[in-house]
Amino acid sequence: IPRGICNVSTLTHIFLSGNLLEGSIPTCITGARELQELRLSYNKLDGALPANIDEMNRLTTLDVRSNRLRGSIPDAFGVIAPNLTQARLDFNRFSCELPHAVKHWWSRSDAPTISILTGNRFACPIPETHWCASFASFFQCADEGLAAHDQGAPAYACENTAYVSSL
Repeated sequence: IPRGICNVSTLTHIFLSGNLLEGSIPTCITGARELQELRLSYNKLDGALPANIDEMNRLTTLDVRSNRLRGSIPDAFGVIAPNLTQARLDFNRFSCELPHAVKHWWSRSDAPTISILTGNRFACPIPETHWCASFASFFQCADEGLAAHDQGAPAYACENTAYVSSL
């Protein structure tokens, strides 16, 4: 992704999906304060999400699925999570704990379209709900918690590597 994109402060939409882009997401992209949609799916991007992603407080769509992104989802993600109507982070190499805001997206009355579990390596357990006390039963209760909103949840396994190996 050319760094010059970061110099366009009035940019509202970035659509770069399916272009075989390589390298990392430039951290300066978070300076695009007017950005509402960031679509970088189906590329060969690696590295981490920018740690200061919270600066993108107008972002409503984040689609980085099917790349080679790794590391943890920054805690700062919790700042933008309430504004997202679509979050596609599946089929990458994310790991560690899910940020608190992501775990509790389902409590929103307008829960976003999300796909975050499939093809990543998150630690377990995924958060408990009042009916599903363990990770295994959490996904048997498809009408509860993150599993109710994430399309890939029924197939997810702790630190799932089956999908990642093909990326």
